[in-house]
Amino acid sequence: MDRKRLAIILFGVAALIVVGVIGLVIAQAMFPNKPTVVVTPTAVAKPTQAATPTAATSTVSPLIFGTNIGLFDEHDQVVTSQNVQDMMKKMHVQIMRMPTRSNLTDALNTQAAQAIKNVGAVPLVALRGAQSPNVPQVTADDTRMINVMNQVFPDSTVYYEFGNEDDLNGVKIDSSNPAVPGKYVTVYLTGLGAVTPPVAEGAVDTVLSNVNSPVAVTVGGVPVADLEFKGLSPTLKSVYVMNIKIPFGLARGLQSLAVQTVEGFTDMVSIFVSGPN
Repeated sequence: MDRKRLAIILFGVAALIVVGVIGLVIAQAMFPNKPTVVVTPTAVAKPTQAATPTAATSTVSPLIFGTNIGLFDEHDQVVTSQNVQDMMKKMHVQIMRMPTRSNLTDALNTQAAQAIKNVGAVPLVALRGAQSPNVPQVTADDTRMINVMNQVFPDSTVYYEFGNEDDLNGVKIDSSNPAVPGKYVTVYLTGLGAVTPPVAEGAVDTVLSNVNSPVAVTVGGVPVADLEFKGLSPTLKSVYVMNIKIPFGLARGLQSLAVQTVEGFTDMVSIFVSGPN
């Protein structure tokens, strides 16, 4: 009985094995060479975030556009001081105005032009105008300056203006607004005497009455050749006015202005002169 059961069990196991082998053969026949899919993690590049420009905080006024170089001599701070140049660069000065002066050497003009270039500004060169009686010298000075600028800025923009800008009319003459040789200043004074047409004492002149007596004026000891007008002021009572042309050849700084009339020679006041132009 035990042998009979054992035989049945072995037959069942063998049958299962045969069925399994047959099923595997059938599966291989129905799905030949089916690939095995293996999923592996792939490193995906993280997109680079574009840098967002941030506006730099600036304390510089947007109204600052340009500045002037005095350039009266080799001691100008724009030329001699790297700190001044760095400051102007930080201020983003766009235009720097540079004068043409007959007393300056090509070497100093070149140094000044290079300072403007270092700042990153565009030069605006004020050429000498024809107000000077020495026209050949004016032409020579302007030519020298243009040659210097062509050497320092061979491929860059250079602006030129012919002659200086107008003075600050109605503003007191001092070191910030000096009298310029070749230009007119207005002098107010008293005691020049009778005028024609006559004006009643204490009245305001309404017809531009001229002084009768001769008047001579000197600035820094140099005679004023062009005395455009001398007479009563049309707006002030008993006050005289003179329009005088500042003579050439004066040094920069305070110069005495003196008036000579039939009553005598009087040192009136000192005025600040810009120097040779």
